[in-house]
Amino acid sequence: MKKFFSIPCISSETYLLNRPIKRHSSTEASRRNTVSAYLGWLHQHIMAFIIKHELPSELDPLRGVKFARMESEVTCLTQGELYLIQTAVLPRNTKRERSIENARNIYLTSYFLHGLRAGDVVGARVSQLQSVWQMENGKPVQSYRFYSLTQKRNKAKSVLIEDVILPMLLRYVEGKAPDDFLFPTMPTRCKHLTDGELMEAIRHRIMRVNESLKMLAQQLGINKRLTMHSARHTFAEMLYEETGDLRLVSDALTHARFDTTQKYLRRGSQTNSDRANRIYSKSQPAPADELPTETLLKQNPEMGETILFGDSLKTGS
Repeated sequence: MKKFFSIPCISSETYLLNRPIKRHSSTEASRRNTVSAYLGWLHQHIMAFIIKHELPSELDPLRGVKFARMESEVTCLTQGELYLIQTAVLPRNTKRERSIENARNIYLTSYFLHGLRAGDVVGARVSQLQSVWQMENGKPVQSYRFYSLTQKRNKAKSVLIEDVILPMLLRYVEGKAPDDFLFPTMPTRCKHLTDGELMEAIRHRIMRVNESLKMLAQQLGINKRLTMHSARHTFAEMLYEETGDLRLVSDALTHARFDTTQKYLRRGSQTNSDRANRIYSKSQPAPADELPTETLLKQNPEMGETILFGDSLKTGS
């Protein structure tokens, strides 16, 4: 009986790890973690079967087995790379080119909306973009906010929209009904899907956006794995570098636990690492054109009879 159980479990792990890759953006870490999650789910069903039929626990082929997990690869952009993405003038002649531009705009929206999760951005509706009036210097000023209810935690959030992306978002809003999707990545027909079907449709659209971001990175010469999730990590890293406030980062990302936020930051900041290079500037000789014209002998004539001044040589009396 145990042999009957164990053979399929072992072969299943081998098959899942070595099956053909359907999603080209997947990594070794993501495949390993997905397999561990599948086998953990399988283990739960085996245990439920054993308990239901009052079988001995020794029949559990996965008893005591710890499924290995790998630390996922995370990409964080620098300020320069983010500037390249933001200012790039992209062509719109073909369907693929328009898809790349939409992917760029979705990526920037995620970053400037406090690292909003990919699913919440891709599935955003026009009604979530609302204008509000605020008092500044005694005068009413119109601004815009983005209201969201995160899919993962079902938590409401309101983010003030920065001027850098506001014109772009308003262009997407033009001529659309409040219940229309904000970005054209989600077709209109998806409005009538059930919650489960809509989540699946959003997941597939995120995969397409990631493929377009990969092509965008190649076009701009960014040698990094650019995905929607990297916008969230980039925002978290830059906010923490600016403030050093872990609670602020956690609240902005709508994390329920601090240790989740720490996972975003535990790899260490590249900016902080680069600060170590400052020590080299103290030991480097000055360039030749920055050397003083007066030498040590000119400043201290008593050290010798010869005095050097500029390029001329003089002999003391």
